Amino acid sequence: MGENERRAKILVADDEETVRNILKKFFTGKNYGVETAVSGREAIEKLGTYDPNILLLDLQMSDMNGEEVLKHIDENNLKVGVIIITGHPGTIKDKKLLNKTYDYIVKPFDLDYLNSTVLTKVALLLY
Repeated sequence: MGENERRAKILVADDEETVRNILKKFFTGKNYGVETAVSGREAIEKLGTYDPNILLLDLQMSDMNGEEVLKHIDENNLKVGVIIITGHPGTIKDKKLLNKTYDYIVKPFDLDYLNSTVLTKVALLLY
């Protein structure tokens, strides 16, 4: 198996361009494949076409919030490790959905901590 076949893929779903750009640059530099989505709807589309291992998901986006994306993942039994990244930690209403996520990180976040969280989740998913 080639190196690129085992490279983990991350989808960053956040409506803040700065956050998307920082995370894409950071994780690309760590040799992950990285795609971004500006909205919940785009995240759902890319879950089907990009097939990421990890979804870094903002809870508050304009067209469809992160909670709705989590419901879609749950209802369709999608195999993706979800790490919520939000500036509004008290906004998720369905705590049962929150229990289906791997971790919950509040903005502003520490990139090293986020990286170690992603590494742990990737190790669980790929190996």
